[in-house]
Amino acid sequence: MNIILYGNDTNRMRQKVEALKKQYKIEYVLSFDATKEEQSNILNEMDSVTIFDEPKMIVIDQSTFLSAKDTTKYDIEAFIRRSNEDQQVIVIYCCPAQKLDGRKKLVKKMQEVSKVIPCMALDEKSQPALIQELLKKYQLDMQPQAYDYFIANAGMNPMNIENDIRKLKTYADTITLKDVKALVAVAPNEDIFKMVNALFEKQTTRFLQYYRAFRQQGMEPVAIVALLAGQI
Repeated sequence: MNIILYGNDTNRMRQKVEALKKQYKIEYVLSFDATKEEQSNILNEMDSVTIFDEPKMIVIDQSTFLSAKDTTKYDIEAFIRRSNEDQQVIVIYCCPAQKLDGRKKLVKKMQEVSKVIPCMALDEKSQPALIQELLKKYQLDMQPQAYDYFIANAGMNPMNIENDIRKLKTYADTITLKDVKALVAVAPNEDIFKMVNALFEKQTTRFLQYYRAFRQQGMEPVAIVALLAGQI
């Protein structure tokens, strides 16, 4: 079974590998760096079985052969020939690129025989979708005010967001604004970058939203100005 992870967020990629490991109940994991490892060693591992015939996962980091900038010179066809739906050997290709190179026929064919999952850095549009996905995963209910506050203060690191939601789940099944303020650490550095961008892009409404969010956290105006000055 093939799974392709691609994108510019390595933290999210690692997080997805761990999630897949749990999903398929894998105990035996082997990791290779495609820029350093001979392809023949990886192929041999794909063809072999474990002593007790247990399912295994092979993670191939730096799978740049799937992008426009190939630094490996691997033979993609060799991977395609070994593709099947068998979950005894799950091969995860981690490609650190904004997109896969669909101009190459073999890359397109590789996509056809693989499950493809993007792992892009979060932004203001994708962050709420991830939070919704994680709330559903952990069967956690957030009251509207708590949800809005969490989105404004959780930052853009997927691993930190999931850790915070897991922490909230251990506290209660339904989370209030008071719970979020008490249990979730604010990520001011993330927001101050966005606040500076809003300032230079003259997006007044966005700028005020970040300012008000800092004030809600109890920060004094002089402290907010100091943060802004530090970034500028």
